[in-house]
Formats: sequence, structure tokens, C-alpha cells
Amino acid sequence: RAAFTEEHAHCFSLGINDGRRVQCECPECTAAGWPQAYYTYVTQVAEAVREFYPPHIIGVLGYGDVDPPPDDLVLPENVLVLVTGGRLARWQGHATHLGAYEYAYGTGFWVPNFPLKAMAHNARAYRDMGVSSYHAEVHPVWAFDAPKVYLQSRLLWDPDADVDALLTEFCAAAFGAGGPAMEQFYLRWAALRDDDPVLDGLMQPTPMHLWRRSSGQFAQVTDGDYEFCAARLDEAQGLAATDGQRARLAMVESFFEYSRNLFAMNRLASGVFSGEIPGEAVAALDELTERTARREALLAEMGEHPEWFTGSCTTQEALTGPNFEGRASWTLNADVNSAIKTMLLAFAEDGRADELLDDLPDALRPYVAVPARSVLTVKMRPTHPWYRDTRYVSMQVDDTEGRLEFETGATDQRIEEGRDAGHWQQHYAMGTIGMRPDAGPRVFVCDMTVTGRAGSLRVTTVNFALNMGWTPIDIARDFGDEEETIHLRFVVEPVYPDSEWIEKPTAHDIHVLWQPRADDSSLRGGFCVERLLYAVP
Repeated sequence: RAAFTEEHAHCFSLGINDGRRVQCECPECTAAGWPQAYYTYVTQVAEAVREFYPPHIIGVLGYGDVDPPPDDLVLPENVLVLVTGGRLARWQGHATHLGAYEYAYGTGFWVPNFPLKAMAHNARAYRDMGVSSYHAEVHPVWAFDAPKVYLQSRLLWDPDADVDALLTEFCAAAFGAGGPAMEQFYLRWAALRDDDPVLDGLMQPTPMHLWRRSSGQFAQVTDGDYEFCAARLDEAQGLAATDGQRARLAMVESFFEYSRNLFAMNRLASGVFSGEIPGEAVAALDELTERTARREALLAEMGEHPEWFTGSCTTQEALTGPNFEGRASWTLNADVNSAIKTMLLAFAEDGRADELLDDLPDALRPYVAVPARSVLTVKMRPTHPWYRDTRYVSMQVDDTEGRLEFETGATDQRIEEGRDAGHWQQHYAMGTIGMRPDAGPRVFVCDMTVTGRAGSLRVTTVNFALNMGWTPIDIARDFGDEEETIHLRFVVEPVYPDSEWIEKPTAHDIHVLWQPRADDSSLRGGFCVERLLYAVP
């Protein structure tokens, strides 16, 4: 009441928090169950302030464990529900006022996320579903996301607007005579999303399985994509006629080269994890050193242009981490570090350390020795809240020998409801290892062999003790229709050297995720983990 009468708020939020759920455990709420108890509470509040409607409303997030709504739920007319994750179809008839809460991320994508087809489709679907409010998490990188934000704003006014014409309009205004070339630049990235599925009536503006996962993003693109876009950018720069046009193109060039440079770094790291150890270690390390220096130079250039980040919480530091929205998360920096250590271990085991010693920085010299090893026991982690039963199924997992063996069971399970209805469930297997802070760095090597067909594999490592998200390994592999066996090997430093956890015990997870592409898709394999005991003070 005070918010409506004294603070002149239009909407008062009763939306739930992200993350851990805190549910009332009184006898009445326990008897009602969840989320019925929550919506009873919302209804009581809304009825108590109905006199202020219109225009004042109560806000709710259709999210987490209060979504989907109970079948018999009908909320008072002074409640607005912002529905997350494209689940609007299930909310029809449950509330008078519905809004879309979208994820249209820029930050977290090293390959531009420009869902042109999804934007056009969703704008019309929102109108047809009676959506009256729109909110999106974007964290824009303006070099890539400016046309996306512009087009979305226009589509909210006119859902039938021609997105191709709007993109032409934007590029002409931003780049002058170079507009047609830049239109082709952006359309090349948009084409990556043209085949995205329509789920529950909507297309997802952000493929969440790729967000902050550069390996999966770079697996979508080729050298040809970067060569095409570089040529269009060069063409536009040759036609720039004003300082404003040249400045905008300089911004795009800086971020484009940043993406192209990381693409090359990721490809080298990905090859190393698959056993593709370069023939000339010095040349490979030199390339990584040069690309690291190039990345730092581009970040420094971005830091000299604060106007490139105006109106966005994205900064040049946020592009590589280690933090996003206040918590540490996976970064390509850690992946490259793991690739270097993996490569050095392979050269040491092949007796080729002498090739490197004269050219290595002091910090890397200890890692070209063949280390002593200590077997680490892998324990099965049975469940995790990321992998809900409605969308995921556990593999058949065994850890009796101290290593983790896993195999998909029947892979014809289909998701029964929601935006992914009809699609295959993903399969997961998780193993946990514990590490004590003994003398020397905490370093382990994981050897994994998998045999699969008709699906996509993701391997990630997670340090929950440090709240470090997907760090530091993110590997993506596609398997064709014929069965194939691959071997993966990666060296991991699960604790950053400057972390406060360097002196504490910690646990590390290795996650194996399998996305079937057919009813008879299959995956089987296993991995073992050894601690590498380097003689490092």
C-alpha cells in the first residue's frame, strides 16, 4: 500500500529469488503443497490491494519451482506474470496480464548471438498470446548486439515489421555507404540461428546450452565465416565517409578480431584435448603466446573506449572473466592454461622436453618434467539440481573400481511437457574427486574414452567449492550416425593460484552430458583421474 500511495510504484514485485528456494513450512502451506501455497499468498496480497487497480499491479515471475502453474490456477486481474524461458503457452488462461522474460544475451557469446528469425517469430507470437510486457537480460556487446536491441525495440511496437528492412535501416544509419556490406556481416551470424526449433510456440533468443560455453559456440563456425565477415568489414571501412561511421566500424573491428583470435586459440586447445599434440611445441607455444598478447592488446584498446560500453554492464574485463554477475565462472583463459599443461605433459612423456626448456617462461618450466602420479578416487555424483527429471535422465553409472564408467540406457525418452516437449532428454553422468592442499600445485589429469553415435557430447569440469561455475574445461564433440571412439585427455588446475582456497581442501566435478539425435543414439565410456605431483615449490 505504501509503495502504491507514497512511492508511486506502478508494480510491486512478489517475484521469487534466483537460486535457492525458501518455502514456507507452516502447517497450512505444507498441506497446500508447492507452488499452490505460493499462489495462495499472491492471491491474498492481490485481493488486499485490488482497490489500487488500475493502474497498480502485483508482479510475479513464472520461474523456477513456481512454474508451471497449477492446472486450476486463475490469478486476480491485478497480477502481472512475467514468464521466463519461453513458457508462455502453458500460462494461457491463468492470468489476465502476461509478460515475456527473455534471455537475449550478448556477454557470454564470443560468436555473436543474433537470433534474427527468432525475433521476428516471437514478436508475432507474443501478440497472439496477449503479452503486454517485455523484459530481457541482454548485457549487450554493442559491436554485435546494437542491431539486435534496435530491432527488438521496433518489433515491440510493430510485431509485423520486416526485420530485414529494419536491419537495412539500422546499417544505413550506422555505417552510411558501408551499410549493405555490414548488413551481410550481421546476416552471416544470424544464419547460425535460422534452424533453431520452435518449442511451445516460441524460438529461444539465446541457446542456453551455448551461453558462456565458447567451445560449443566456436564449433558452429569455420574459418570461412570469419573470412567472409572480415571482407565485409573491410569493404565497409573503405566506404566510410564520416568520423561517426569510422568510429563505429573501429568498434566492430576490435570485437570481431577479438572473436576471431579466440576462435583460433580455442581450436588449438580443443585439438590438444583430443590428443592432437603439435609436432613443433615451440611453434605452438609461440602461437599461443602471440594470440594471448593479441587478446590483451584488443582488451586494452577496448579499455580506451568507454563509450563502447555505454548503457551496458558489460566491460572489457567481463569479456574474459573471471566474474559474471558477481560470481566466478568458466573462462577461455583457464581452458588455454589447461591446454598448455596438457601439451607439456605429452611432450615430457615423449621425451621431448629438451625441445622446450630454452624457450619456456620460468612459470612453465616445472611442467615439462614427467611427474610422479597418485591415483584419485572418482565417486559418482547421483543428482544435481541443474539436471531436472523433466529434461534429463541419468546414465547407468558405476564407480566401484575408483574410476567412473557410464553408459546410456534407452535413448528414446522424450520430454513430455513444456517448451522442449517431444525432444529427447539429455543424459548425464557426474564424478567427484577430492583434493587436499599438499605441497606443490594441485593438478590432475583426466583420461577419458567414449564411444558414441548420433549425438553430441559435452564434457565440463566444475568446482562447486569455489562457486566457479564451468571451470576450467569445456569440450564439445559431435558424433555421426556411425559409431566412433574418441579419447580425451586434459590437465586441470582446479584452484586458481591466487585463490584463497589454495590452502584449503576442495572437491571438483567432471560432468559428461550427452544430447541424443535419434532414438537409437548411444554413448558409453569411462574416465580415471590421477594427481600429477610436480616438483614445484
